[in-house]
Amino acid sequence: MRKKPIRITKRIIDGLRYEGNPDGSSQCITWDSELKGFGVRCFATGIKSFVLWYYFQGTRRRLTLGQYGAMTLDQAKRKARSILGQVGLGTDPAGEKRAQEKESLTVRGLSEHFMREYSIPHKRSTSEDQRRFRMHILPAIGNRRADSVTTADITRIHNDIGNDQGHPREANNVRNLIATTYRFAIENGYLLENHPNPARRVKKFQEQTRDRYLAESEWPILAESIDREENPFVRAAFMLLLLTGIRKGELLRMQWSDINFETVTLRIPLTKGGEPRTIPLNSAAIEILKSLPRQSDFVIAGKNPGEPFVGLQKCWARIIRRSGIEDLRIHDLRRSHGSWALSHGVSLETVSRLLGHRSVRITEQVYAFMSDDLPRAGTETVSKVVQFSRIKREKESTEKSG
Repeated sequence: MRKKPIRITKRIIDGLRYEGNPDGSSQCITWDSELKGFGVRCFATGIKSFVLWYYFQGTRRRLTLGQYGAMTLDQAKRKARSILGQVGLGTDPAGEKRAQEKESLTVRGLSEHFMREYSIPHKRSTSEDQRRFRMHILPAIGNRRADSVTTADITRIHNDIGNDQGHPREANNVRNLIATTYRFAIENGYLLENHPNPARRVKKFQEQTRDRYLAESEWPILAESIDREENPFVRAAFMLLLLTGIRKGELLRMQWSDINFETVTLRIPLTKGGEPRTIPLNSAAIEILKSLPRQSDFVIAGKNPGEPFVGLQKCWARIIRRSGIEDLRIHDLRRSHGSWALSHGVSLETVSRLLGHRSVRITEQVYAFMSDDLPRAGTETVSKVVQFSRIKREKESTEKSG
């Protein structure tokens, strides 16, 4: 249902939330009652952008003016009025912008369109897309015209990551991102309809299933390295990943309104499967959550107000380097959650429930009604492992200093 336009103020914007399909595909826009066609779009990721819609010769045009935070409400309205003034004089800013970009669109420019118009609104892996563009794609072909990139160019990038750097899975993910970006460009008129997708014929590497998880003997070492981080949100982030078994993206999107301290549960509104689910929180996770300051709607608060934390991967690299633990990734904490529960007698079915795997269809129903206490017992098992390891480490440290 289309909302009735209201007078948009900074206070109104700060209180806006995404209301739409769990997969983030809905256009959740609040329109201004004073400036026709001007509005604020909320994304499932928590990001808010100023938008302007107008008609030119019977065709509706859409423009993204800028992201809230980087642009103020006053700046956005001034820009919107300027554009509407040009339209009144017979100029089509959106159409001209698209035509100019089509003539000289670089891969870097295309990546910006893709992130703003597709990745941020529709994908849960936005931060990973940004990282892969920054690390692999833009250094290699960022300044090339988008229509000049060939299959041979993408093959070189793919082989460099997969063969030379020894990361076949990452190489395949980069190849897939390029393919999706070009498909977006072709479908949305940034490239001609018959333009070939340069990544389509690049053959993927064969991947091996990863089974690395954190050994209980490694946990005290990792915990000590995590504790040395100055930012309380960084410390809490990695502890919560291990204690809850949720995905990194789910953690970074987690808001205080998702946590129910009375029922001791966490609601995850946007999961990998596209459907919301609710999980029990163990005592150690609750203790960490209660200790955190509420600086933002997001539990793991970022530097900019109203935005989630950015740069967790860089923090992890520093923690792992300091700990001396080898070949351990952030996602391995989720795997460790399940492995520890299994090794302490929790059933495979219960672990599947805890992790929200799609293969267990009854998971959502069980969590929704909390009629089965097995999942809570499973997650408390992990809580006890973590707490016991920490107590043991602190005791050994005290004995050495004594």
